Amino acid sequence: MFSNSWRNLIAIMAVVIAPLFFAENLSAQITASNLPSTRWQTANQNIYPPTLDGQTLFVNGERTIEAWDTIKGKKIWNQPLKSAAVFRPRIAGDLLLISGRHHLSIRKKRSGEIQWQIAAKNEFSVPLIYKGLLVVGDGQLLHAYDLSSGKRRWQFAITANARIGYAPIGYKERILLGAGDGLLYSLALKTGALQWQIDRYDDWQYLRQLD
Repeated sequence: MFSNSWRNLIAIMAVVIAPLFFAENLSAQITASNLPSTRWQTANQNIYPPTLDGQTLFVNGERTIEAWDTIKGKKIWNQPLKSAAVFRPRIAGDLLLISGRHHLSIRKKRSGEIQWQIAAKNEFSVPLIYKGLLVVGDGQLLHAYDLSSGKRRWQFAITANARIGYAPIGYKERILLGAGDGLLYSLALKTGALQWQIDRYDDWQYLRQLD
């Protein structure tokens, strides 16, 4: 049993300490409510992961690719798409890669104008830009294109019945690919020639997304 003096002390402490917690929460609420907000209306019903380059935000969806000035809140340019661009825009110098499962294009970053483009025969994977190459899967084939011209440099066919869905990664002078067929491939960067492969299929290691 607490004495009256202890009860009084606890009551006093509650009166003193409790407002500190409420004050902190109230301050956070006030700060959040006072933050400025801006909403931009795009031509897309669905927005996929954007890319920020300085103060320019590149946004793509199922209809258009758009560039927005995040300081002024104004649209810089917009260009139509042939099909939905579901992957994040990728920047390489003055070039911009816009890609989806069925179509991809290399564009001029300042205007969105197409420099070159290709359509998938089956379905594109998540693309990779590495050392002047655009590397992307299409069904069972991995293609490497010259980033500036669109000229195909090489292609590599995976051995098993799988489709390349995730992006390969570049490491020094090689491309590493996990295609979902249980194999890890190492390919020569310049030629696409197979350097080695590791079979993890029997261990149910479906290597896809590499890092």
